[in-house]
Amino acid sequence: MLADPEAVKEGIAQAKQSAAERKVPLTVERVAACLHVEPADIREAVRRAKAARERAASRRETGPRTARAGTRRHAQQEAGQALEEVSAECRALLMEQGLARSSSPVMPIFGLRVHFGYDERAAGQEAPPAVRFEGEEEIPE
Repeated sequence: MLADPEAVKEGIAQAKQSAAERKVPLTVERVAACLHVEPADIREAVRRAKAARERAASRRETGPRTARAGTRRHAQQEAGQALEEVSAECRALLMEQGLARSSSPVMPIFGLRVHFGYDERAAGQEAPPAVRFEGEEEIPE
């Protein structure tokens, strides 16, 4: 399913229409539901598409061994590219909605962590020690 670019594009269009009708942001979960796969399958397809693109860029490919293999590889790359683009769109929509509608610092901090490696701790500062409760079962309810 995720190797067929036409089916992927149709599923993405259906997910976009569904999100628009419901007036909710487009999510990878909605795209996955429309494609009848799990969100993890989409993430894996995007990861494979990126890896294939990097391999192609790092070495000169001599071409497909057969026309059929080349066609299949091209279709998988096209489907992967479409999934990669919609995944990026989903992240952007969620971040924008979270930033626009939230008075909480959670969404901006989340965005900074995910995309820019932000960490609240100062450089070299250790993580706070773990808290362990002993005798919890002895506390009356």
